[in-house]
Amino acid sequence: MYKPRFTKAANDAARTLHIDDKRRWNGCTGKVAFPSQNKAVARAKSIVAKGGIPAMTAYECPVCGKWHLSKQVK
Repeated sequence: MYKPRFTKAANDAARTLHIDDKRRWNGCTGKVAFPSQNKAVARAKSIVAKGGIPAMTAYECPVCGKWHLSKQVK
């Protein structure tokens, strides 16, 4: 079977792009995205009030620009 060969520079560039894409898309996969900080904070308060999690915080995602919730409170 013929396997095309690429230069080391081309392989390095492809590998770097793959890692960056993976980091970018895996960061938001499966997370609920809120359009505003107010909506995210309101949802966090609702979850905490139900007693499921002791504390939550909202953060603006550097990948998608929307707001996500985190159990890690800074």
